[in-house]
Amino acid sequence: MKDIKVLGGCCGNCDTVMKMIETQSKDLGIEIKLQ
Repeated sequence: MKDIKVLGGCCGNCDTVMKMIETQSKDLGIEIKLQ
């Protein structure tokens, strides 16, 4: 499991947000890392 914060916290949909970000980053040809 990845530990990801989205806009300061998660609202129970981390997996959805993660997949969305991964899909978008692949479409853009870049790798996005959130800290």
